[in-house]
Amino acid sequence: MLRGGKLIAFVDPYAYFDQQPTMPGVPPQPSSSTLPSLFKAWGVSFDAGKVVSDVVFGSGGGPRYTPTVLSLNRTAFNRDDIVTSQIETLLYPFGGHSP
Repeated sequence: MLRGGKLIAFVDPYAYFDQQPTMPGVPPQPSSSTLPSLFKAWGVSFDAGKVVSDVVFGSGGGPRYTPTVLSLNRTAFNRDDIVTSQIETLLYPFGGHSP
């Protein structure tokens, strides 16, 4: 990254799976995974209020279909890129992105 390399950072602005109730009846405390200090230092920005959505790779079906929890298979990845060429499947819930 510092010498012009590439970086894939899987961030979760909503951190859905990190939210755990502290006590019964008490809503979970907000959490996030946005790496603000690191991203600022590297000049990377994204809108933490938005997540990636995809109708092709959305998870579930029927009333449980969720286009913001992506179930990515090998067709979603660049087979010619060394970083992604060997990824077979990836569950990507509520992920952010950088333009």
